[in-house]
Amino acid sequence: MDFSFSSDQQLLKNSARAFLDEHCKPATVRLLWDDPRGESESMWKEMAQLGWLGLSLPEIYGGSGLGMVETAILLEELGRAAYPGPYWPTVLAAATVEAAGNDTQKKRWLSAIATGEARATLALLDNDLDWEPGSIATRAEKSSKGWTLSGTKRFVPWAHVANVLLIPARAPEGVSLPAASTVAAARTVGQYGPGYAARPSSSSRIELSTMPSPLPP
Repeated sequence: MDFSFSSDQQLLKNSARAFLDEHCKPATVRLLWDDPRGESESMWKEMAQLGWLGLSLPEIYGGSGLGMVETAILLEELGRAAYPGPYWPTVLAAATVEAAGNDTQKKRWLSAIATGEARATLALLDNDLDWEPGSIATRAEKSSKGWTLSGTKRFVPWAHVANVLLIPARAPEGVSLPAASTVAAARTVGQYGPGYAARPSSSSRIELSTMPSPLPP
């Protein structure tokens, strides 16, 4: 079995390396490390123009319809350049919306992600830092206006720049996955302080205090 990259995949790898060598040099990474935002808006827009943000999304939403192999190729090059930004959590959240979202959520967010107009992330860990789904303590209640959320999420990657959060929470019928904009859903987005080992801007604590999600259940 031949596991070599196709010519198109090799072209993606080469073009990604060339772009990052020019736009994500070590000096740029060091500057962004000290920037409160931690990422470059202009670089994000250029990545969108290159089709990277919609690489694995369906063409109907402005994506390229490719797969995880192409995404992995790109992630390898981003890692090589120490790219600082929310690419990976945005890709994971977009894949989740594609797989489990309703039509309204897909139309609203997948196109916006593919064009670079939106960033996304997943708030997976509750306050007790247990990865088991059964330990999820964040609560979700349905209402006529969407979801009402309460609880604490910790170590949420790039929450401070995300436009939408996917928040696993316990509803009466079991664990659900409401989506909410960071403005409407998060009462407090607190960044971890200097004692935290990673860059402070890259991970946040989110307090959800009976906050309504703007998206329908």
